[in-house]
This record gives sequence, structure tokens and C-alpha cells, in this order.
Amino acid sequence: MTAALAAVFGAGGGTIVLGARSHTFAGQWATSRATGPLYLRIRGAGGTSGLGQALPVGATIVNMTYSGAGAAKMDFHHSGAIVIEDIFFRDSSGDSVPFFQSTNPSPKLRRLAFAGSKTGTACNQDAIYLGGTNPAHLFTDNDDAPFQGYQAVLEDITFYGIRTGAWARSYANSVSMRDLSFLNTCGSGTVFAVTDAAMTSGSAVLTCATSAPFTPGMVGQAVLVAGAGLATSGSLLAAVITAYTSATQVTLSAAAVTTVTAATATAPAGAAVILGLNGTPGGVEGCVIDDCLIEVNAYPVAILLQQSVSNAIIGTALWDGTATSLLGVACVGGSMHNTIILTESSAAAGYASDLTGTTAGSDTVIAGTGAAGSIIQLPGLTVQGSNPVRIFGAGSTTGGAALAFGPQGGPADSWIWRDGPGDIVMSLGASGNPLYKLLATTQGAQIGQAANYAYVGPLGGGDVWYSAGGSAANINVYMRAQGTGVIKAATKLQSAFAGAVGISANAAAGGGATVSVAGNDQRGTITVNTGTSPSAGDLATLTYTTTGGTWSTAPNVVVSGDSSAAAALMPGTSNRSGSVFHLVCGSAPLASTTYTFNYIVLG
Repeated sequence: MTAALAAVFGAGGGTIVLGARSHTFAGQWATSRATGPLYLRIRGAGGTSGLGQALPVGATIVNMTYSGAGAAKMDFHHSGAIVIEDIFFRDSSGDSVPFFQSTNPSPKLRRLAFAGSKTGTACNQDAIYLGGTNPAHLFTDNDDAPFQGYQAVLEDITFYGIRTGAWARSYANSVSMRDLSFLNTCGSGTVFAVTDAAMTSGSAVLTCATSAPFTPGMVGQAVLVAGAGLATSGSLLAAVITAYTSATQVTLSAAAVTTVTAATATAPAGAAVILGLNGTPGGVEGCVIDDCLIEVNAYPVAILLQQSVSNAIIGTALWDGTATSLLGVACVGGSMHNTIILTESSAAAGYASDLTGTTAGSDTVIAGTGAAGSIIQLPGLTVQGSNPVRIFGAGSTTGGAALAFGPQGGPADSWIWRDGPGDIVMSLGASGNPLYKLLATTQGAQIGQAANYAYVGPLGGGDVWYSAGGSAANINVYMRAQGTGVIKAATKLQSAFAGAVGISANAAAGGGATVSVAGNDQRGTITVNTGTSPSAGDLATLTYTTTGGTWSTAPNVVVSGDSSAAAALMPGTSNRSGSVFHLVCGSAPLASTTYTFNYIVLG
């Protein structure tokens, strides 16, 4: 192959054809940046073998046994393009050297197969690396140089016994991955998997006091902590290690939502597809993963997004026949603005969550249908912990509302859900009590629960809310301007004014006086028939109707004379409260005389 590559490069580009038989290459296929730009094509006679791992008949089979110190068995650095088609690659050596890496040329890999020598969680060999890990080596011949082969295409590729099939690393933007199939012999082990993990709610510190699994080189490593995340993501917290403190303690990129002790913490060694790197500059964006199949039973995580922005995972099926995979897609390390459409199905219970992440940004997700329903936790739309979107299947408000929106913290915060046949509940309370509830199954409407609060604000930095105050006829209006205390105004339902107002005569009306009222708690007319020796002062006491209960605060009352004689008495009110007011006069009325007064109550 070395001579063939030299001949192609000497001709300024061309095609190398490998016949339909088995080939073994002990040396590395490699090109240098010093050559090019040119088009290099390596073509076989067929490379896929269907669902089985048996070597295909009549195909080009290439056994790559190179096990040197190079970055990959095929390591291309020239400028231009590298096209490889219709070849079944295998490795009988049992080593872990990746099959392919491209840093500078744009790779077009089509109709291929990659077969490692191990299976399941023992897999430690990766297939395709797009770029290295060091952005400082841009446009160099270094093995760790970042990717510059934009518009790369990986298409119709099958993986057997592979850990990571495709890893878009530093600057690996605008990569199209279509029709990739990961058979159940693929999988990934773990960097560590311990059962003594401890985290405190609100803290990003992870402690494993007994197992002491951490090393300084783990900064950037993805970690899954069981029980520390939201209930809506299977209580799984996905994050990366951002700082090393000691062998027993590290800091993660996300804080725990729930306090856990003796929890399981898993650090996956790989995933079927990885976009981006953690702990290293050089994010990944504009990549598409389309119409792929991943049998995930031996993967802790199927797809891992790290520092990944504006990528798309479309129509990809995740199959977990053993229900051992922890997570479908993990978004960590600053990943945001990605579009993800999952169409997974599971023969068993399914994994804990389709997708999880705690990073700021806005991801759009449409879930498929797993046996246990699709549960999605998304990063905040604008600020970490604010306004994520959760879409549930059928069930209860904690995992089955038809549609629920709420901030990080779980279903006890802000939600809109379908509570029953036709019922809609909107909750903004920290305790999860609904603030509005529209009932279609019974007549009438219920405002809230318990204290019956209906939140309206904020308005101009303040709050406005209503409280039924324990009575169906009263609505108390509370207004709190920013920086001030609560101002409470009392209001009553219109239906509460229908009852009769009580009235009794007082001493100033004279001996044997009679009084009456025609009206309600809002307005009316008072008639006073004075007795003997009336005087200026308290004529009568009026008591508000009990139909609507008393006012929560004393309303204002305006009284006026219904005639010139009544007006001459200078009528007014005194002793106003939430339950009564007194009719008083400033001048003494005549004995045995009828006076009428009108009143208006301003609540």
C-alpha cells in the first residue's frame, strides 16, 4: 500500500483498487500534509455483510494488523479528499489501535464495515476519528491536529465489535453520518463504575470516599450519577468532571438536584457516536446523524454530545433488548441548540431516559415510543435551570402529563397539565399546587387548592393575586409593589350582594324609634322613624349580609340625605369595620319624624 499511495501522489491523485479477496496489511496507511491538494480514492468490490458478522463472500476484506504508535491504522493528513468505498475492514491482531483518522482531507466513507476483535463491554477499539484533540496544531502534520476536512460523509457503514464507531473531534464540523448500523456485538466498558457516590442537592461536588476512582487525567470525562438528577430523566444526572480535587472527590459541570449517598456513578469509556471533546477547546457544530440504528444493550450511553452546538440527530433508532443501557443521548459540556429526534424501541423496560443534560441552551427534541414511555429532560432555553421543556407520555403529572412545561427542579414547580377528562391545571407554586384549574367534569370552577390562590402577576415588578379566603363569595385582592409590603383590598362576588342587610336603632334616634333598610352590601336606602327626644349622634347600626360573609377590610361608605330635611341633619358614618357601619347625624332630628338616607359601599 505504501508504494501504491506513492504512485497515486506522484500522479497528482487517483484511485487504488483492491480486488474481491482477503488482504492483510501489517503496515500503516498514511499520507502527509506535505502532499496535495489531491483526490485519493481506495475502492473495493463490496464491504458489508448484512446483520451477521460473517465475512462477506465475493467482497474485499482487508485485515489491518498494524499495531504501532500512530494515531490509527489508516492516518490521512494530506489536503484534498480521501474516499474509501466497498471494503470490509477487520483486525485479527486483538489490539486497540483505531482503524481510521483524517485530519486535513475531507473523508467520504461509503459502504464499509469495521469489525473489531472483542464484543460487548470488552470492546476497546474505535473505528473512525475525525480530527485530533489539539487545536494548537491546526494545519500541521501532527497526529493530534484538529479536523479541517469539512463536508465529510460517513454513509452505509456497519460496525461489529467496535466501541466508538464515529467520533467527531476538535473542529469536526459539518459531518454527515447516514445509515450507520451498530450491531449488538458493539459496546463500551467504563472508566469506572462505583456504588459509593455521594452528592448534595445544589452542589456539583461528587465524592466517592471508599472506591477513590478519580485521577487528574479524568477532567473532561463524562459521568452519570444515579438518583442525583430529575425524576423526569430517570433521576440520572449526566455531567462532566471539570475539576480534580483528590482521588475521592471531583467537581462536575452540573449540580445534583437530589441528595444521594451510596449511589452508582458510571464513567463510560465510549459511546457509539461521540460529537465533540470535553476539557479541550474546539467545539463541534453543524453535524447530522441521520437514519442510524444503534443496538445499545452494551453501551452505558448511545450518543454523547460534548461541546456540541447546532447539530441534528434525526430518525435514529436505539434498541436496548436487555434494558441495561442507562441513557439514549447525553448532552454535556456546553452542548446546546441541538435538534434530536429519537425513534427508539425496546424489547425490555427501556433505559432510564432518552436524553438528559443540564447545560444552558435550547435543544429541540421529539421522542419516540419506548416500552416505558419517552422521558426527556432538556437544558434551559436561555439560562441554566430555567424554562426547559419536558414532553411526557400518558400517565400522571410526574411522568405522564399530556404536555408539561416547567423549570429544572421537577414537577413540583411550574407545569401545565391535563388533570382529568377535559381538566387543565396550571401550576406556578413551589409546592406544585395548581394555581388555576379549569374543570370540565363538574359545574363551576375551582381557583387553586388549599388557600385558593390564583396568581396573576408580576406586573411592573410587583405581584397581584387573588384569594378566596375560605368563602365562596369573597375574593381578596393582594397587591405587592416591588420593594413594598402587601396591600390588601377586599372584593366580593356580585352574587353576594343579594342578601338583606341587618339594621338596629341606636340612642340618638330617640325613645321608641324604628329603623329599616331596603338594599344590600353595595347600596340601599335607610328609613329612620324617630321617637321621643332624639339627638345628634348615632342613629342606627347596619350589619352586612352573611350571604357573602364580612368584608376582609373596612370598606368606605358614602351616606346622603334623600330629602332636604334629611340632608340638613348632616348624615355620615362611624365605627366602620368589615362587618358593620353606623349611621350618624351632626344635627338633632325632630321627634316622631320620618327621615330617609341613601348609602353606597365602596369596597
